[in-house]
Amino acid sequence: LAASPGSFGPVFAAAWLCGLARVALVWRLPERAGGTRERIRARRALRELIQHPDLRRYLLGVSLCGGARRALMPFAIVVMRRVIGMSEAQVLLATLASFVGGLIALYVAGRAADRVGSAPIFRATGIGLAVLALGFCLLREPGPGSVALAAGLFCGVSALSAAFGVADTNVLFSLAPSESPTAVLTSAMLKVTDSTCECLLYGR
Repeated sequence: LAASPGSFGPVFAAAWLCGLARVALVWRLPERAGGTRERIRARRALRELIQHPDLRRYLLGVSLCGGARRALMPFAIVVMRRVIGMSEAQVLLATLASFVGGLIALYVAGRAADRVGSAPIFRATGIGLAVLALGFCLLREPGPGSVALAAGLFCGVSALSAAFGVADTNVLFSLAPSESPTAVLTSAMLKVTDSTCECLLYGR
């Protein structure tokens, strides 16, 4: 990108190859049988949401954090590119650090969730994400220092997001009854829609 600005073809080709490699890796993994093959209607999933206050609190909390997190990353990239004036290569280099952060945090967060529970992880990651969001205000001008700072911030945001996701999954499966988890898991998919809508509102 530094040599040929706007030439994203090789980047997208590498992303496609990584996606195909991921499919090949998980293709033969064992899958847990669902037991019953009951079909869950949307109204039953919504009924679970209405009847269970713990599930409502869970969805509210993860949706609020998820919306803010989804809005932060694209906003930061736009600011780096159009306001600060970083090149496409600098922005790409900084954002690649986010993948490193996610890989680093998953195992550590999983062990921490098993040891101390999900609530402390939710609190720590929520506060940490807020601090890192403010850290983007320190980016002033293009240069090696700003790229290094941006890479560190993206890495931190990704690491804390991965840790939040581990705690999120831990709580979700504790709320879902083991004998028939499908209805609760289906209602939990609402958090994706909620987070996306909140992301658009934050952008406004």
